[in-house]
Amino acid sequence: MSFRFLKVSRFYPVFLQQYYEANPQIKLKGYLEQHEHLMLQGFSWANYLGTHLKNDFGAETLEIVSNATVLQAAWAKEHGVSLSGTQLIFEQIKRFRPDIVFLQDTISFSDSWIRRLKAEIPTVKLILGWRCAPYTSADMERCRGIDLMMSCTPAFVEGFRKIGMPSALLNHGFDASNAQFPRTQTMEVMFAGSLIQGEGYHNGRLKFLSDLVRGGIPIRLYVDLLDDKKKVAKKILGSAANTIQGLGLQPFFHRSSFYSRALQWKNIALFDKNSALLSKFSQPQIFGRELFQTMASAKININFHIDSAGQYAGNSRLFEATGSGSCLVTDNKLNMRNLFEPDKEIVTFDSNQECLEKLRWLLDHPKESEEIAAAGKKRCLQDHSFRRRAAELHEIMNNQLKDKKVYV
Repeated sequence: MSFRFLKVSRFYPVFLQQYYEANPQIKLKGYLEQHEHLMLQGFSWANYLGTHLKNDFGAETLEIVSNATVLQAAWAKEHGVSLSGTQLIFEQIKRFRPDIVFLQDTISFSDSWIRRLKAEIPTVKLILGWRCAPYTSADMERCRGIDLMMSCTPAFVEGFRKIGMPSALLNHGFDASNAQFPRTQTMEVMFAGSLIQGEGYHNGRLKFLSDLVRGGIPIRLYVDLLDDKKKVAKKILGSAANTIQGLGLQPFFHRSSFYSRALQWKNIALFDKNSALLSKFSQPQIFGRELFQTMASAKININFHIDSAGQYAGNSRLFEATGSGSCLVTDNKLNMRNLFEPDKEIVTFDSNQECLEKLRWLLDHPKESEEIAAAGKKRCLQDHSFRRRAAELHEIMNNQLKDKKVYV
């Protein structure tokens, strides 16, 4: 049975900046050509879910990147509308007439905007949401119109359910189309990802990576370390948001996603010694297919979860590193065996010191390291592909729709 599926995502601003700087000519192309080229970069989930829902379940699909302003402006021009931002996205959804809307971007929309979708677009039967990062009560209030909030770890799923929000687990994945890069092994150890300071973010990761550097591990970092000026600016904004909360004025700002983000900056550590140390080993962040190619060139990829993940694993690096064919060394979590077999498909550690010891052993035993890498890649492509995730999402959607006696 054919159905119409529309997903709204939000790409990292730094990735979009890099993309348009590297491809200035793309701004002159039409919407469809721009869209196809952007999706081919393989950033995050790209349009993989939609592609597999189309190929395997006959869906008609559309992927909107909410903050790709150049791309969105091209759509508006071609369709003769003078809208932008969330108003433009609403118009795109209205014209596509989807059965299901998946807001992977849940920070850009208000509760009233979400409820308006249901009220004014009668084809919409189900609105899904996604969150796998720290959130505030104000963030969740803006999501009350969502029928089901999905996340990548049981920690977030449990948290949503505790506040009365229906939730389901949908892990990150890796697309098989990105698994073709050769294992050149020109790098010993690498880490690529975010180092955001603030409550629930990457404070533990920052300390962990610093311990590896101090321990003499030959590591290369592709991270987003803020310089001191940006830290001071964020700290000031975080303190202002905290003052607003202390004065009881937050109800006036509850619709602002910026206020929620600023509130989490109040605990940023200024002039941090760990940041200063890591900056000597750091290069700019990389994304998409460039990331996967670089991961494939490393003997070992390091992973350390965000603080708010708690005792559960589930971040995207688990699948990006294994899918790329590198040996993954990651912090141990309660559900790890549900994803990979430790010491056979990945290597886990329970302390920073244990990680140091295991990294040294793996670097001294390249044959064993490569055997683990090969097994991890096989498991990833078998159980954690985006084709598999699309099938899981299809089942979730039907479970949500069964009470309405509607199936897709």
